[in-house]
Amino acid sequence: MERIVITGASRGIGLELARQFAARGDVVFATCRNPETAGRLRALSAGIEDRFHAPALDVSDEESIRQAADWIGARVSGIDILINNAGCFAPGEDGIENVRIEPMARTFAVNAFGPVLVTKRFLPLLRGGIRPRVVNITSGAGVLWDEEGQPGRQYSYGASKAALNQLTRSLAFDLKPHGITVVGLGPGFVRTDMTRGRNAPLTPEQSAQGMIALIERIGLEQAGRFYDWTGRECDWMKRKPSRLPSLTGR
Repeated sequence: MERIVITGASRGIGLELARQFAARGDVVFATCRNPETAGRLRALSAGIEDRFHAPALDVSDEESIRQAADWIGARVSGIDILINNAGCFAPGEDGIENVRIEPMARTFAVNAFGPVLVTKRFLPLLRGGIRPRVVNITSGAGVLWDEEGQPGRQYSYGASKAALNQLTRSLAFDLKPHGITVVGLGPGFVRTDMTRGRNAPLTPEQSAQGMIALIERIGLEQAGRFYDWTGRECDWMKRKPSRLPSLTGR
């Protein structure tokens, strides 16, 4: 039985991760901004209220993060897995003409800065965990160089996930000496509210099952690495220096 904290668990991938962890008997803290309106999340606790909890946590609000960490810390002495899953998309941003500062700032606050602030606040509980792991849910949209030439029209989302990848490396470097593993994990193109209408091939059930299998296998040797939901290691930079011309002419 593991003790697990999941952010953004009211729907989509986060909800399914919470369901599958709960089904196997783990202690789950499935957090979201407004648990009182998250009917599907609350329904998961039926009959297992002693080990399934849905506290409020807004990853863009440091006071909310503190309150959630204190609430969880009053119930367990440590956590074994922290999944930074909460994410958002800048609405209507389908090209440079539609980029605006407030949606961009909100996207970065949730997708990039939130996981770092949550991890920071939960460090005391992670130190009390067994084989503690931090999993940052990233995206192929954050790849810096795409071999297939995928257009980068979602400026805020792609840039925030690229920033998350760099921050994941920083967290991994800082926390590995403390026995805490940090990795980036891509869930694949999943049919959720965020990808609605875009013909995503994966169900949340498939993605979550693959991710949980990977999370069970990772340890300090994998710190700072990036994987997809199948367990395949990924290179978020995807650099091919041999294709780049020399700026010095040498």
